[in-house]
Amino acid sequence: MYANARWHAEGLRWIGSLFLGAADYLERAGDGEAPWEPLPPHLAHAADSIDEVRNRILSRYY
Repeated sequence: MYANARWHAEGLRWIGSLFLGAADYLERAGDGEAPWEPLPPHLAHAADSIDEVRNRILSRYY
């Protein structure tokens, strides 16, 4: 096996381990209840405002 091919294979294994670690973390984090369900009134209003701004941007530029 060529040295470059071995180096690339090790790099791909390392990148794969990062993805695997991230997936494990997300699975553990997603097991619990959603902490903000239902949203408190002050956050619900903020979410509506953010959605309104997002829709304005998308309708203007796309």
